[in-house]
Parts: sequence; structure tokens; C-alpha cells
Amino acid sequence: MDSMFHKFSVILSSFNRPVMIKEAINSIWNQDYVGRIELIIMDDNSNSETINNIKSKLAVNGFDIDYNLSINIEKGSCYTGNNSLRPNMFVKFFISNVEDQDRKDKCRYAYLINLALTYLVTGDVVCYLTDDSVYRHNKFSILNEIFQDTKINATYDEMVMYDVKIFNNCVIRKSTYKPFNSDVGKAIPYKKERLFAENYIDHITLSHRYNCVSPVTEKYKSIWDDNKSAWIHSDWIFWKRLAEFYEFIPVPVLLSEKWMHDKCVQKMCNSGGLTQNINREELRE
Repeated sequence: MDSMFHKFSVILSSFNRPVMIKEAINSIWNQDYVGRIELIIMDDNSNSETINNIKSKLAVNGFDIDYNLSINIEKGSCYTGNNSLRPNMFVKFFISNVEDQDRKDKCRYAYLINLALTYLVTGDVVCYLTDDSVYRHNKFSILNEIFQDTKINATYDEMVMYDVKIFNNCVIRKSTYKPFNSDVGKAIPYKKERLFAENYIDHITLSHRYNCVSPVTEKYKSIWDDNKSAWIHSDWIFWKRLAEFYEFIPVPVLLSEKWMHDKCVQKMCNSGGLTQNINREELRE
């Protein structure tokens, strides 16, 4: 690794959000970071519209992918490609072959993230993105400076939330959204005791060194908890696992943006309209 530039691996979870996923991919393409970026799209066997939109967006952004060649990984296929326009950017596009009747057997997004962390990640810093969120253009440039300090292993940045709607195949921001917990999305001072009591660090704001995964795996025999009972708070469970070994460093810079919509899990949790018995994938568009 070039000591000046870290390689960032971004795990982007995808399922049946054909419009929003294009903007998530764009937010990686639009990064001003000159170091290496590895975009890992983990799609859970979406509908054809979503898959086709991902393929077309990757092609427009210069990724050269041969869909006749794939790597078989635990009930799915992975396609890889370089970028002719930005040589330091790479993509891995995984599509699972899960059947609809099997979706409730696991916390699917956590299962896919575990596959990515186990088989696909080659970067030294890992970030997480969802198909209803985007990064600000300078996220990796800022984080690269932070992670120059070898004592820093995990960070969380600032996030803004917007109420959005889909209109004419575009994401329209209507207004900012205020979560039930006003500290969610803010890079407030880190307190391990508080993190163990409540989840105030959002999925898309956390970044960590890849080698942080090893002690978690050794202790828990897994990374993210992908049991079906964990689907609402699997991210929080992983944060707490990490926190047993590493301190989190807040980055008080707005680097992430989350979209709140009618089928957004977090919005339904805040309104009290979601129960543990509902499967996350049932809320997709």
C-alpha cells in the first residue's frame, strides 16, 4: 500500500431499488479521491429493472465488465471490472441466487456483507453504503487523512437525512428529516457505554480498517450477525463487537446522506410502525 493513499473498499447493499441504486453508484464515481477505490455491489437477486440499471450505470461510468465470466461464491455469482476512465477504481458486482421463499432464513443484508468481507474485500479500509443513501464527493479524501494516524482503527462521520420521493426516475429531496433520536447522524463524542446502550452510529457513517475484522471473527465465529432475529439491528451488533477491541473516532464533517422514504426501515422504526416479525426485504420497492 502507498503510505499516502489507502485503498477503500465500499460494500454497497442492493435489493429492488432501481432508481436509488444509480445515485449510490454515482456517489462513488464522483469521489475526488485519487487513491484506489474498490466498489463491491452486493445485490440480493433483485428484479430485472434493478439489475439492468446497475449494469447500465456501471457501463456509463466506464467500468468494463464481461458478464460471461463470473466467480461463483456461496450461492451467487460475482462479476469484476476495471475502469477505463479512472484506472484506480475497480468494481465487483455480486448477484445472489436466493429464492424468495428462503429470504426469511437469514438477515440477508448482513449475510451479503459477510460474504463481501470474507471473499471480496481487498482494501485496507472498509466503508458501508446502502441503496437508499449516498456519499459526499470528498468522503474518501477526508477519511484518507484521518487514517494516516495508525492508532485510529474505526471512525464515524456526520450524516444528513432527507425525506425523498421518486419522480420521473429521479430522487427528489423534499425536506430534511429529523430522527427520533436527535444524535443519530451526528459525530458526537464517542462513549463506549452509550454505544452499548443505544445505536447512534448509522450504517453508512462507519468506516474501519479491514484488519479489525479478525478479532471479531475469532471471538464470535462470524463478523456481522446474520441470524434472522438480528435483521433490524445487525449493524449495531457489529458496532458493539468492534467496540470490544477498538475505540471509535468521530469525524465532525458531513460526508454521508441518507434518504428516508415510505419503505425505509429506519423511518418506520422511528414512527413505531415496524415490528421484529416483518422481514426487511418485504419493505423494498
